[in-house]
Amino acid sequence: MTAARLQSLGGQLVKPDLAYAFVYCGTTTSTTNSSYIPYDTVRSSNGIVWNTSTYRFTVPVNGIYHMSGGFRINRNENWAYWYLNEDGVGTPYTEKLVLDHGEGTPGFTSAFGSMYAELTTGSEWGFGCYWTSTTTGDIMGGQTWMDIVFVG
Repeated sequence: MTAARLQSLGGQLVKPDLAYAFVYCGTTTSTTNSSYIPYDTVRSSNGIVWNTSTYRFTVPVNGIYHMSGGFRINRNENWAYWYLNEDGVGTPYTEKLVLDHGEGTPGFTSAFGSMYAELTTGSEWGFGCYWTSTTTGDIMGGQTWMDIVFVG
């Protein structure tokens, strides 16, 4: 796939080669802190290749990507967050934690939000998760999702 091309069609601006992936956790999965969020189901994708076993992905072109989504853990926690991770390298944006504070009473904690990041080809990327305790928790299937779109 080439970089996104802009075309004008009848007054509309379209990007026919736009890379994207819409993924979610289809099955509730037991996970530990600092693990990749188990996005095991691809709803739709163009150009972004998602490994549903390792929960990591590759992008077709270098550039800026918008990521929006999060996870729900079936535990009462004071806080939880997700972050972007480059496999084998670490967290390129340590200042970009998508954080949410828990209530301690509803029986679950969630962290949902969005970020922009510069991603490169030749690397595998994934989303790590962390929460207050170090105890294993169940990441909720169906309520844990991520959308990624190449923006330029």
